[in-house]
Amino acid sequence: MNIGFIGLGVMGFPMAGHLHKSKHNVAVFNRSLNKVEKWIKDYEGKAFKNIEDIAQFSDVIISVSYTHLRAHETGRKLVCRLMHEKKTGGGGGGGGWG
Repeated sequence: MNIGFIGLGVMGFPMAGHLHKSKHNVAVFNRSLNKVEKWIKDYEGKAFKNIEDIAQFSDVIISVSYTHLRAHETGRKLVCRLMHEKKTGGGGGGGGWG
């Protein structure tokens, strides 16, 4: 299962790590690159630079970042659309926020 994990704060960093250690295919996204780099170093996982790419990769998306969701409120519609397109085989690309 491909799990996309958004938010590598105090809770998200270890949670994504536990999923990775449990043999799940985990990819992370975080606004600050230094946390992503540290997570990759600690867990040798995968990371994406934007939500669009993590949505294409993921079977499931977990977000533990309230701040991130508020800052990218319109991105929620994009993630839902991309997940639907992946499931149905339709669509074709992301466009942008909203």
